[in-house]
Amino acid sequence: MDRQKKAVAKLIAGTLSNIAVIGFGLAIYESRPLALIAGILAVGLAAGLVWRAER
Repeated sequence: MDRQKKAVAKLIAGTLSNIAVIGFGLAIYESRPLALIAGILAVGLAAGLVWRAER
């Protein structure tokens, strides 16, 4: 993968990690189970994206 695609993947992974942090925060402090699911999904997507970008 070239540098531009890796940079875009890194940007998207950073955005997904921010979404995950917000989801986990809402799940813990506001007791919202759907936010927890969104956080877990965002972590999974970010991990998959980074793994795919490094291959």
